[in-house]
Amino acid sequence: MARVWLKKARNRLQARSAAVRVDVLSGYAQWAKAYPAEAHNPLMEIEQRAMFRLLPPVKGKMCLDLACGSGRYLRLLREQGAGQVFGSDYSAEMLAQARLTNPEIGLVRCPFLALPFATESFDLITCALGVGHEANLHCLLAEAGRLLRPGGSLLYSDFHPFAALNGWQRTFTANGITFSLEHYIHLYADHLHACRAADLTIEAVLEPAGGPHAPAQFARLPVVLVIRAVKNSRGTPA
Repeated sequence: MARVWLKKARNRLQARSAAVRVDVLSGYAQWAKAYPAEAHNPLMEIEQRAMFRLLPPVKGKMCLDLACGSGRYLRLLREQGAGQVFGSDYSAEMLAQARLTNPEIGLVRCPFLALPFATESFDLITCALGVGHEANLHCLLAEAGRLLRPGGSLLYSDFHPFAALNGWQRTFTANGITFSLEHYIHLYADHLHACRAADLTIEAVLEPAGGPHAPAQFARLPVVLVIRAVKNSRGTPA
């Protein structure tokens, strides 16, 4: 499987200029039915291992998975003993996939910046490989900060800016056409400033590299950025 992914990854890099750029809603509408609720390539496996290294205890906690997609982290949070889990995504097609494997979980279709939950509702918010789909990182993290209870955690991941700047793209093929999803590059300084503005303090960061199965230029290059931030207690400066 790793060799197959390596070949596909190289082909994607070579053909990136020919990929058809699509917005998130259009892209995931076409990709959803073929998008399993699991880490289905080495990049996602790297990302998931890093997320689990930084995952705080979730037993009995109120959790929200932003950009839940087909439901990968909804299932993982339930398996870790979360008290109650909610998921939100802007793609109706991806939510339909999530419902197939998580029929008992509350799922809400909404954009990142208009989440229909009460202030300070959650102990943990996760967001896997989703923040790069939003241009306004400050507003996204401000909304996440609004929903977190004091002392609660935000755990999220994104394509590493180094990888994105070197041509890494999120692509898929449908009907013989290769599509590239829109992606916005956020540097670490952007995350730091946005977290501070949202009353969040970054307490842990991981930047795993691609490893031996990645294309040569990514083997030692960070391919994922994973951040855990905590909502400041009242009266605690950012």
